[in-house]
Amino acid sequence: MKDPRWRDYVPDAAGTLKPEEVKKIANSPIRDKHGVINKEWLRDKVAAMMLIHMGHHPVDCLRANWKSCEELVGGIDPARGLCQPCIKLNGRATKRPGQRCRWYFSCGCQKKHDEDNDNCEYGLLKKLVALLGDEMANESFFWTTKDKGKNWGLQGRQKKTKISEALQRINRRVGIRLGKLTGDMGRKTFCTLGKNFFLFHEDHLKTTSGHKTSENFVKYLDPQYVNVGAETLLSRVFQAYEQGNYLPPTTNSLPHLMVNMGEKIERLEKVLLLLACGADFKKILIAHHQKKQLH
Repeated sequence: MKDPRWRDYVPDAAGTLKPEEVKKIANSPIRDKHGVINKEWLRDKVAAMMLIHMGHHPVDCLRANWKSCEELVGGIDPARGLCQPCIKLNGRATKRPGQRCRWYFSCGCQKKHDEDNDNCEYGLLKKLVALLGDEMANESFFWTTKDKGKNWGLQGRQKKTKISEALQRINRRVGIRLGKLTGDMGRKTFCTLGKNFFLFHEDHLKTTSGHKTSENFVKYLDPQYVNVGAETLLSRVFQAYEQGNYLPPTTNSLPHLMVNMGEKIERLEKVLLLLACGADFKKILIAHHQKKQLH
């Protein structure tokens, strides 16, 4: 049985990738100069997406297989509007095996999924499964006993090391930074950028990363990386109010909302009446802007 302290272990030496470095990894090529998909490059990129986008441990990547996935086809959802396709990966938390987790390989294409987009993580996984074949993909995306050494041919702890080195192999090909990139940096980047840069709520991030308590989650936040814009927002709001540029929200309560909407509807009715009487829309617009500048 593992030492309970292992659950609270945090790789203090691991750094955090900057947003521009994450972008370079996401845009790294998976095809050679002839346009043919390189299996090793594709597998490294899928591993990198799992480490950074999902906060995976390297061993989580090794456990992932097609049998534990559920493909959700995109379409029009009455509740959410346009829904992009995604692949749901079911599993268990590494440090707490009894805790069920789910992750998603989501489509990052604009509007409709593009099969030729090599930077879409949903498309990347579909390409990897197609290259491996159903039999090998059902055992693991990254290693299998049925591949007879072709998949990476590693055993035991070596397989985990191979996943951890995926970021460094991309670093050598693309030139992200001079130092070495490790697999631990992916999980720390997920927590730090998710909380401090993209401003996601901590509870949402903990659900994805598998952290049970806030105390342990906070340990994965890099203190050297902060979002200055977010931290200075309140100060800028104060200054806007003091300089007379602050507009207090009028939609905090239902009565305020009704009054605000009523005023807008009344103005719209006046404009429609003027247009029905043959008024020039351009002149109405100019008059509106002149009145706004006077106020």
